[in-house]
Amino acid sequence: MGGVWQLQKLIVSYSDWGGSSRGIIAFMESHLPAFKELNPQLEVATELIRGQHPHLKGFYITVNYYDAPIKRLLLSIC
Repeated sequence: MGGVWQLQKLIVSYSDWGGSSRGIIAFMESHLPAFKELNPQLEVATELIRGQHPHLKGFYITVNYYDAPIKRLLLSIC
């Protein structure tokens, strides 16, 4: 399959204080290692940001970045 991957880098930002990051922390523990392994073309990083709601920041070829809030990600989908 050809083509150019548009998403170049993904930063998962979370807080270890408060409850809004519980879902993303569970996701990082259970699914993120496999996600990284399945997507070697993508740089994936995590960022601890205390006191803020969790979010994903994606860096693309065509745009600087896109920021998506993931506050209260459900644990059931992880």
